Amino acid sequence: MSNQSNLEFTTDKKSGPVECLGQTFPSEEARRAHYTELLREKLKDPEFRKIEGFPIGEDEDILALSDPPYYTACPNPWIGEFIKQMIYDMAEMRGGEG
Repeated sequence: MSNQSNLEFTTDKKSGPVECLGQTFPSEEARRAHYTELLREKLKDPEFRKIEGFPIGEDEDILALSDPPYYTACPNPWIGEFIKQMIYDMAEMRGGEG
């Protein structure tokens, strides 16, 4: 059994509005809370758990080790959105459509 308090991430970043995958949150804490709840719901999906490489562990341990959507201790359900955002950002930097 894990001691969740030892697994939680800490951050020295200033609190303030943050943008993540096209959404704006009032703070990093709000962003993390939002995506943690989405990941909690995704973990209830038996098909998601069948993905190759899915860890053996309790949901709370997976959540404690994750900083969604950036890092998840299981297959990342937001990877497709990150790739789309990266392509969009690169196209914007070049001044055209990707």
